[in-house]
Amino acid sequence: MNSAPNSPPKTGAHRAPRLLLLAAGCVAVLTAGLIVRRLSRPDPPMPPVVPAVGDPAVALALNSARSRVLVEPRSGPAWGRFARLLFAYDFHPQAITCLAVAERLEPREPRWPYLHALALVRGITLAHGEADAAAIPLLERAAELCRGEPDAPRLALADLLLKS
Repeated sequence: MNSAPNSPPKTGAHRAPRLLLLAAGCVAVLTAGLIVRRLSRPDPPMPPVVPAVGDPAVALALNSARSRVLVEPRSGPAWGRFARLLFAYDFHPQAITCLAVAERLEPREPRWPYLHALALVRGITLAHGEADAAAIPLLERAAELCRGEPDAPRLALADLLLKS
């Protein structure tokens, strides 16, 4: 008499539940990781209040850009656009606030550290020497990120280094 043990044949049908369970576990771990990452990132601050301006078109542009930031608070381009408008109308302290957020949200964009440096140098928020010292690493980062195209960050850095 044959005394072979009663074992089920080894087929792909028995591996399918294990693979399905493994895939479900991987999806659960990835989902949990994404949730933890999302919750651990601090929320961006509230965008600065738009200063009073006499020109209705300027006020509308500034308010529109601020509204976009409120709708998309994790959008680097939205913060950057608002910052550029604030910078263009000489609201440097408010532009600096927005540029710092844009840099954090979009760290590979050279415009944000470049404009941040210019706002520091042109603004009156810091003493002259402190502004220059704070602007140098920003210009270095902008020059590195844009790799010489355009020349503006590298030239601004050289000019600032010659002055100090």
